[in-house]
Amino acid sequence: MNANGKEKGRNTQRFSYPDSFYLMKRQGIQHLLGKSSNLGKLRKKNEDSVATIQHTQILKSISYPISICILSDGLGGHDGGEVASRIAVSAIAAKVMGSLIENGLFDSLKSNSMVSYRTILENATFAASDQIYQTGQQMENEMGATAAVALIIGRNAYILNVGDSRTYIFSQENGLQLITHDHSLVFRFYMMGDVKFEDIYQHPQRNQILRSLGEAGLREKLQEMMTKSNHPYFYQLTLDLGDSLLLCSDGLWQTIRDNEIEKILRSQSEPQQICNELVDTANLHGGDDNISAVYLKIL
Repeated sequence: MNANGKEKGRNTQRFSYPDSFYLMKRQGIQHLLGKSSNLGKLRKKNEDSVATIQHTQILKSISYPISICILSDGLGGHDGGEVASRIAVSAIAAKVMGSLIENGLFDSLKSNSMVSYRTILENATFAASDQIYQTGQQMENEMGATAAVALIIGRNAYILNVGDSRTYIFSQENGLQLITHDHSLVFRFYMMGDVKFEDIYQHPQRNQILRSLGEAGLREKLQEMMTKSNHPYFYQLTLDLGDSLLLCSDGLWQTIRDNEIEKILRSQSEPQQICNELVDTANLHGGDDNISAVYLKIL
């Protein structure tokens, strides 16, 4: 989706691991990464959490990169939101790393793995959700968090979202496009054609989240939502050289509209500088929520 809510076609052809590494060998791919998380101007604590992991092998002058990006927003109004988001990023990072190591996927010469990257992300996310639920039960607090998760292997991106933290793709040719579908009531209204895309930002029910980490039976609920309502939570695409991914919490995208985000992405090239400017701009617009961003560029 672009800034006006219109969908643009992307190359979503599925690549196996050996094919993706053939492309890396031919093109010498690099991942450049920036990240930032800020309290904002009105909140007393930062309930957002961010985790990034990068692994690169350079063999015969060829770069073989793998990146894991995770962003989570503890739900406002829930006790222990900051605890929930911390569990989310820590548990997902550990589970994804463990699965990649267990399956030998940090070995760039491995060519016979049939592991599903979707399964890796799903298992890690749902395990984190169960841990948040169990912690909430032990603390006798209702705990919840969103999640935006991206596993990038060379040029292939595997993306999962729960809640209303977003993942965008940016390219100089196509501009800024929304990849993920918010798991919110107002986004469901948009999908049904009841509201326009721009109405998402001002709708009186915009803060009502349909799904979040910490729910009992989250896996089944997400799969049912995808099947019955065509409301997805997993996405897969192939990135072109020069493309970038932006993961952000609603404290960013609710405060800065997509067209202004795109202007910032076009005006800067260094990922960390982009994240810093996005956070600064959100604060200039009021900073009424926690603000977090992860930006990864493919070169």
